[in-house]
Amino acid sequence: MTQGDHAAGNIYDLGYRHYEGARLGRGYGVLSLFLYSLRAAFGFGRHAGTKVVPIALFVILMLPPSIQLGIAAIIPRDVEVIKAENYFGFVQLILGLFCAAVAPELVGRDQRNHTLALYFSRPLLRSDYAFAKVAALVAALFIVTMIPQTV
Repeated sequence: MTQGDHAAGNIYDLGYRHYEGARLGRGYGVLSLFLYSLRAAFGFGRHAGTKVVPIALFVILMLPPSIQLGIAAIIPRDVEVIKAENYFGFVQLILGLFCAAVAPELVGRDQRNHTLALYFSRPLLRSDYAFAKVAALVAALFIVTMIPQTV
């Protein structure tokens, strides 16, 4: 092996480049964090293991209206298995389990992956972060309670 045959690394000086894109501001950051958190509440964009609990609980929440709809399709007269006004009392435990499964995942993952410093290095305020996370949890709860009611 001669002196010129050894492998050498190359160092590239890319230098500092200014950002030339549009600066979308704080509102866009809150909206993006809200949408990302709403997707994370149902496990979308993540591996299959994180989707199991929220989707399974949603399927359980859809069982009473689906059974009601099936019975209404088979029997011609009005038969109510669960009245619409009693539905929330029937599924409150499942909604509590959904909150218990989703809420820690929304904030805990940011702490676990050390992304909080990244969020706060932008124009996002601490109150904006909390608002986006709580709004995503409320929107997820609204989705899982109103879709079965609509059915």
